[in-house]
Amino acid sequence: MAIFRWGNAWQAMENFEQEVDSLLAGVLQGLRVVRHYPAVNLYELPDQLLITAELPGIRLEELDISVNEGSLTLKGRHLGPEGVPDEAFRRQERPRGKWQRTLKLPDGIREEAVSAQFSNGVLLIRLPKVPPKPARQITVTAVAENPPPVESVPEAIPTPARRIATEPGQVSGLIEPKERESHES
Repeated sequence: MAIFRWGNAWQAMENFEQEVDSLLAGVLQGLRVVRHYPAVNLYELPDQLLITAELPGIRLEELDISVNEGSLTLKGRHLGPEGVPDEAFRRQERPRGKWQRTLKLPDGIREEAVSAQFSNGVLLIRLPKVPPKPARQITVTAVAENPPPVESVPEAIPTPARRIATEPGQVSGLIEPKERESHES
């Protein structure tokens, strides 16, 4: 009877995995993912969020930043080198043309106070946070010896039917819930 050693089988699997990795690395080496918008970094500080984006070759006149209803939109245009036709490129990793990127902002940002600075090809956007509201103390008052009847507070009436009020304090009819109708049929 032959003896099978697991150690040798695992070594063969490791060799096979290395060969597949090598093959895929060679095939995928020439493929590059090109983003047509800038990558951003987002930092959170106690009183604000900071967004940075590297925008090499972008002129300030080609940059548009807006904030609206919880979204920050960055628009711009990468200009290629002047006088170089498309067919002259042998490799092009920096995209050219218009781009736009919209980022959803978290709640609690003071949109009216957002500011941006652009220096040496780096965009810095400051997103100030709304200061937290302090807790408000609620005063509890004592109820009179004879509290008002429950009927005077329509929200507190426990009933399986919904009441439809035509005027405050008046009830014109009852509507049975659908669950009841389906059980009765």
